[in-house]
Amino acid sequence: MEKIEDFVQVCQHLKEGAVVCTQDRRRKCYFGMREEKIHVQGAQAHYVLSFADFTAMFAQETFFLYEKQAPAEISEEKDAEYYRWQHK
Repeated sequence: MEKIEDFVQVCQHLKEGAVVCTQDRRRKCYFGMREEKIHVQGAQAHYVLSFADFTAMFAQETFFLYEKQAPAEISEEKDAEYYRWQHK
């Protein structure tokens, strides 16, 4: 994940439809913008904030640009090898 250097860039990414996240030792929170509201989602929380509340609460946090990872490709060679061993 790419670290976002300042809060102005965080706001710009959100307005462009990107997802940003924060992370500390215990939790990871994701932020996205829909219809001028900031949607926050974590392991044990999901809530919606106004842009002003988001700014007041999270302006000092360190943000990262979230990049969705493509699912790993299934190797047909390894799959065939697994099933050969399964039936011996």
